[in-house]
Amino acid sequence: MTAARRLGAAAFGAVAILAACTEDPLSLGTDEVPGASTQTTDVTISVAELERWRDTTLTGFALRSNAPFATVSNGSSVTSRALSRFNVPDTIRTPVDTLPVARFEEVEMMMRIDTVRSAFGELPVTVRVIGLEQPFDVDSVSWIDAAPGVPWAAAGGALGVEIASAVMETVSDTLILPVSVDQDSLMKAWQDTDGGNGFAIVVDGPETRLHVTRTLLQYDPTLVGRQLPVPQVQQWTEYTFIVDPPEGREPAREMVMVMNAFDTNLDGDNEVYAVNTSAFFHHHHPVRVGVGDLCRVYLVNATEFDLINSFHLHAGMFKVFRTGTQLDRYDVTDTIMLCQGERHVLEFRLENPGKHMFHAHQSEFADLGWMGFFEAVEHLAAGEGVPVRAHV
Repeated sequence: MTAARRLGAAAFGAVAILAACTEDPLSLGTDEVPGASTQTTDVTISVAELERWRDTTLTGFALRSNAPFATVSNGSSVTSRALSRFNVPDTIRTPVDTLPVARFEEVEMMMRIDTVRSAFGELPVTVRVIGLEQPFDVDSVSWIDAAPGVPWAAAGGALGVEIASAVMETVSDTLILPVSVDQDSLMKAWQDTDGGNGFAIVVDGPETRLHVTRTLLQYDPTLVGRQLPVPQVQQWTEYTFIVDPPEGREPAREMVMVMNAFDTNLDGDNEVYAVNTSAFFHHHHPVRVGVGDLCRVYLVNATEFDLINSFHLHAGMFKVFRTGTQLDRYDVTDTIMLCQGERHVLEFRLENPGKHMFHAHQSEFADLGWMGFFEAVEHLAAGEGVPVRAHV
């Protein structure tokens, strides 16, 4: 059994944690761990019983496939690397258009580190991102073999050119690693090859174990037809938090709509308005729901600079559960206004097939991107269009 178990994370295109042991550490007794220099103690816990990936001082580590973090270590008890790759997109979608990239600039990686669960010896230490000379497959990679009959001398295979590095002088939860090779060439190579061979994250210096919770790829792409770069971060970090009532809600086609806007010229006024960030997106791509089906919208106003935003539905009325805190009290209307940060739950049924427009009830907002369509379809299956969510 290998010590490598696969780990997938949204921050990486693909990630695997590989450690310098040829057996599952949790199956080892008092013998020395292969590749390590310290004695281990009998451990009876099974990896399958662990709720999530964790470190242990008894055997060095236990790996779990649903791990929310990665461990990078140069310790005497265990040496581990994080293997990863970024699949750089061919086009970038902005609030107003989607265009291919002409040039990549200001490329850097940002690592978030859990300093409580990390183990630091003496500082400074150096964290390096080094390209792999052989590609790895996250679904089959192990530290023992790169492929049947093709051994690797070290976890993840031979290392190639250093891509980025940073020196950690003091304990910090954030580390910025500027890319040291030609940034535009690197990014376009990753773009053309879906991340290429990938890279390893390693730590050099005094004995250290880093508990990395997130790795972001940040860059400024200048798009074809644009003179200025459009900053990007390859990691979605904004969420809407929904608390369901204890008794649940009636099954419905549920969707989250965040009303937002963008000051593109930094003059303190918004030039682009949208729901869920992309202007006119649902004008070109209507939201498909079933005729007569219960639809539920979790509506949030995250608009800056403008005191209010609004939601208006054509050819239909909706119930408004204000702030979503009560199930038995609601208004019935076709237009609702929200101040900054306000949020409500809307419920409605579209009784007629076809397109039903929804938009901000300020003409300026609608003209600048905040409008779209629901498309009511007869006999739409529960899993098609906006899926039906059954509350448990």
